[in-house]
Amino acid sequence: MTPIVRLKKNGNYWQAYWTLEGERAARSLGNRKKVSKSQAEQIVLKLQRNMDNNFGSQVDFPLLQVGQLYDWISEMKPDVTKSTRETYRYTVDTLVTEFGPSKVARDITPLDAARWSTSLGKKYAYNSIRAHVRRVKSIWNTGIKAGIFPSCPFAELVGRHRADKSIPYDLPDPKDVEAIIERACDLGKFQLARTLGLAYYTGLRRCEIPTVTPGIIDDDGKIHLNSPKTGPREVKIEQGLVDIARRGALISVVRPDTPFVRRPIKNIHLEIRKIGQPIGIKEWPKPLQALRRLRAIAWREKYPGWIVDQWMGHSMEVARENYLEVPSRYYESH
Repeated sequence: MTPIVRLKKNGNYWQAYWTLEGERAARSLGNRKKVSKSQAEQIVLKLQRNMDNNFGSQVDFPLLQVGQLYDWISEMKPDVTKSTRETYRYTVDTLVTEFGPSKVARDITPLDAARWSTSLGKKYAYNSIRAHVRRVKSIWNTGIKAGIFPSCPFAELVGRHRADKSIPYDLPDPKDVEAIIERACDLGKFQLARTLGLAYYTGLRRCEIPTVTPGIIDDDGKIHLNSPKTGPREVKIEQGLVDIARRGALISVVRPDTPFVRRPIKNIHLEIRKIGQPIGIKEWPKPLQALRRLRAIAWREKYPGWIVDQWMGHSMEVARENYLEVPSRYYESH
């Protein structure tokens, strides 16, 4: 008998639920503030059609093809951000390249999945491959809940992030960073000064920097951040950021809800090179990530690790893997 899919409210979320072989199954359809009731009902209708198709009812609903995966996952996850939706597009494009747009998705085998992963290794770095694996698993797990896929052929592939050890850990000298920020202020490049200042003096991620506004900074030297990655947390502000504000790089933002940086500057390493070369300072790889590492190291030399982890918004495991390698300057003889 074909399960009947129903819609209900579950706290702040819409939820579809059904009973399959005596066991209740459910899946979230998104936050009710972001997904309207009509959108949720459309998802339920599509889920029901999938169920009807899989349980032998005569419904005109074709098996999902690889080329249709992006449109389908976009309908299934209407509350995801635009940038997340784009990452799904990139992942589906790799599947289309490997299998062709007309291949039935549920016919992909674990051996096919392994070959897909191997082909990615010819083009992408380790962590890029793992990101594609995580997203394709998310697509298939959604399909399993929807009754489209019987299992996930990508289940055995590793999707966990790993610190990129191929990049030298020679972080920039803090004095060089401060000199670059000072020079950016002198040249009136306040957008660059704000970006580097927020990354260096607060350890914020690239995606968190545009969320900082005057309205979330209190008089006690804290940012009441609502991170798009980790949710609400409090972040310490160093005196250097206050000094930048006094130079005018932050004061020029007047409204309390206006971000100091609307979006981090693209090709920021080129801007650092333009400013640094005339004063004898070399650019450093992955600038914003390097500044976040510098802040984590500086704070850990002064404060307990668990407090720093709270400010940085990551677990001790993540800190150990990505931020706690010993910088080369600690091995220099004096």
